[in-house]
Amino acid sequence: MRRGPVGKGLSLPAEAALAQAEVDLGRRLVLGGLAGAATILSARPIAARQLPAERTTSSPEGIIRTLLERHEDSDGNLFELILDRFPPGIIVPVHHHPVVGLNYVLGGVAHSQYDGEPMQTLKAGDSFQDHAHIPHLLFRNPDRQAPVTILISHVLKKGQSFFIPGRN
Repeated sequence: MRRGPVGKGLSLPAEAALAQAEVDLGRRLVLGGLAGAATILSARPIAARQLPAERTTSSPEGIIRTLLERHEDSDGNLFELILDRFPPGIIVPVHHHPVVGLNYVLGGVAHSQYDGEPMQTLKAGDSFQDHAHIPHLLFRNPDRQAPVTILISHVLKKGQSFFIPGRN
């Protein structure tokens, strides 16, 4: 048995509960960080923020991607926080992701579907996960008037892209 902080041994069920609590705490911290960033971003509109031009890219389809934060650790992992703005009516081609992405919808409505799963309707305030190595069959903004704005967080290896066209 493992010794607790006051010198008492923990039973096997208590150790299992403690391990689950640690996992839950980790998830809550990640989601809390995303929610905190979303609060900051929604309280101060992106248009009012002065971001360097090199941090923002635009695809031919009109998707605007802004790199808000990037950190490279000593193992070559890139931690990124990205703001994506999908224009009204856009349908993103089939693609996949090499790693899991954690997402929070700041505004608008989107439809998303992964291979083998039903379509989801996502709206402002929803969080969702981009799956790794599973074809992302559908991502679209069904609204013809308003964009969809999503906060995305992921960890890549240096030189790796989060969006890879095609199935995999």
